[in-house]
Amino acid sequence: MNITENDQSGNDDKALEALFRHASTRKRAPLEVETEVREELHSEWQALTRRRRIRRHVGGWAIAASVVLALFISVNQFRQPDPAINGPVLATVDKRAGDIFIQNAPGETSRLPADVQLHAGSELSTIKDARIALAWVSGESLRMDENSRVSLISNTEISLLSGKIYIDSAGSGNQGRALIINTPSGPVSHIGTRYITTVSGDEVTVSVREGKVSIGSGDGATIAVQGQRLHLADNGQHSATAIPIYGEEWQWTELIAPQFNVDGRTMREFLDWVGHETGRKIEYASAQSELAAAQTRMHGNIDLEPLRAMELMLQTSDLTAVVNEGVILVSH
Repeated sequence: MNITENDQSGNDDKALEALFRHASTRKRAPLEVETEVREELHSEWQALTRRRRIRRHVGGWAIAASVVLALFISVNQFRQPDPAINGPVLATVDKRAGDIFIQNAPGETSRLPADVQLHAGSELSTIKDARIALAWVSGESLRMDENSRVSLISNTEISLLSGKIYIDSAGSGNQGRALIINTPSGPVSHIGTRYITTVSGDEVTVSVREGKVSIGSGDGATIAVQGQRLHLADNGQHSATAIPIYGEEWQWTELIAPQFNVDGRTMREFLDWVGHETGRKIEYASAQSELAAAQTRMHGNIDLEPLRAMELMLQTSDLTAVVNEGVILVSH
């Protein structure tokens, strides 16, 4: 006969009942053993509770720490370092184009704010299509080309780390202590001049528009004069070539030339500025032309590169000008 599941369950119950009927009562453990077991279980329960509490606290502290760290990273990611450093002002911004960056401490780089005063210890950098003109404390005009980096050391010293800078000392009132540019080939200093210094790796090039420039120090210094480009290789060798003091090599300096305030000034003063900024000589076709330029007063304001500004300003007068290589010929 086949046994169903219910029939099997009944047989199991009868077997267990018979087993319990023959089993004797279990003796209770001695009191000291029972007490020891209870204390051991209580100690284990306390230890387990402490571990759970610690895990909760550690988890809470970990969450709190992660929140604080995230907040710190967020704040520092968007914090703009203060461009002002204690010490005397070395320069102010005359004109700027594109994105200019300033670094006042390692790892703290930000866009250069408007109307900022620059102090010793600041490092300026430009990117592609960005340029800046600085009015130096002693009167020089210092201009940085695109992709350049300069460190400001003191009122008489800067370091060109890479790229190009142009120095125009025409307005300098500090002729006895010329601005020195530190380069891999040694310091570059000048005597009443306008020139470009370029640093590319360990090689240095100096192009002189006016005056003369000394590269290096002491008896080992090399002199470059007006119309010369001096190239100093990383092996210490140097070579000099003749260059024009106007044209393509100097054009970027004109793009960032500080604005000339024409209001109330004569056309002759304005044309002299154009000649100065472009490296060209101003000539007059006749005495009448020169007199007309001296007597013509201008009004308003214009902020364009010199040759373009001249083209527009002459349209408001009886004068015309023709640019021919290194000469601007003005006619009435």
